[in-house]
Amino acid sequence: MSAWGGEGYWLLHCWVVFRKELLDHSRDRRSLILALIFPLFGPVLLGVVMIFSYSSVRGQATQSMSIAMTGGEYAPGLVAFLESKGATVTELEGDPEQAVLRGAVPVALVVPPESAGREQFEVQLLTDLTRVGTTSAAVATRRLVNEYSRETAHRMLDRAALDYGVLDPVVVNQIDVGQSPNIALLFYKMIPPIVLFIIFMGSVYLAIDMTVGERERGTLEPLLSVPVARWQILLGKTFAAFAFSALGLVVNTLAFRLILEYVVGRSPGLAAAPDNLTMLLIFLIAIPMMALAVTVQISIAAFTRSMKEAQIYLGLLPLLPAFPGIAVTMAPLDPDGWFGALPIVGQMSAFANLVAGVPINPGHVLMSALATLLLAALCFNWSSRLYQREKLFFVS
Repeated sequence: MSAWGGEGYWLLHCWVVFRKELLDHSRDRRSLILALIFPLFGPVLLGVVMIFSYSSVRGQATQSMSIAMTGGEYAPGLVAFLESKGATVTELEGDPEQAVLRGAVPVALVVPPESAGREQFEVQLLTDLTRVGTTSAAVATRRLVNEYSRETAHRMLDRAALDYGVLDPVVVNQIDVGQSPNIALLFYKMIPPIVLFIIFMGSVYLAIDMTVGERERGTLEPLLSVPVARWQILLGKTFAAFAFSALGLVVNTLAFRLILEYVVGRSPGLAAAPDNLTMLLIFLIAIPMMALAVTVQISIAAFTRSMKEAQIYLGLLPLLPAFPGIAVTMAPLDPDGWFGALPIVGQMSAFANLVAGVPINPGHVLMSALATLLLAALCFNWSSRLYQREKLFFVS
């Protein structure tokens, strides 16, 4: 029996390799940065953007609305109505279209001369939707003009002794069954893509350094020469990479919880941040994804011929799940659809539902976890086959 305990002690072999890799990379600055510092960037950035966005929206809400207008003398009733609603009506000098295009005013309301003395007339609302910030002004101005139009129509119906219902023979009563609109909900949708990015980036450096890095340093051949099955050594390395990936995700989810709670606490009116249970469920559902990410990264690193080549491939790797992940987050899938059980897609759908406060389907979460773990097992099997090749020792 060898010093390693023989072939039957595979768990001990994995533990020895796992501890060795864990100690080595715990002393490495780049590994610690990826595990402890890098996961903080997303939550910090999201919190800062939320604070500035909330301050901007709140500032606009407290300001009185200003409407630039030409031809106001032809519709004094409209001007008086707008001012009665708290809007400041200013006479626009020069070409109103050019003023909007230059950004001098967000919108311009144009009343034609033929509107003078008439109750029925047409106005033009000029806006440039390519400019940020003009949409809200256009919507608010249009809402006020429509309200004035309804009041004028009611006066005309009163004179004709007609019922107001003739204007709206079919009434649509719109009921919002979702959560009330809140700017914070838009930012919370960015949590799942950031979590996905952390999952596929948290162990990239370890995957590279433990395979192609050791090969370039000449330490891989002595390690694989010990009387232990190579898959056991690979499994120990995989567990070490998984541990660092899990550490990064723990830091990421804790940072989201603490930072968003702080932002909501100092910004009254924002929707409540995802609670502790939500972030815990996100972490638990992400465990199969971390296993898949680690095994894919180690497979690619073992297949590549140099550190530079591995860095290129693994640097692009997060983009592959990012596109479907972001699509699922921005356009949530039907919770009863079969795609809810797909790897990555199913987890991202669950993340999106969790941050939105929508119940998740436990059956789909379980099926998605099993499918993801099966895919991770296939990737590990491929990696173990790559570790059997003798040319793994040689740098091309």
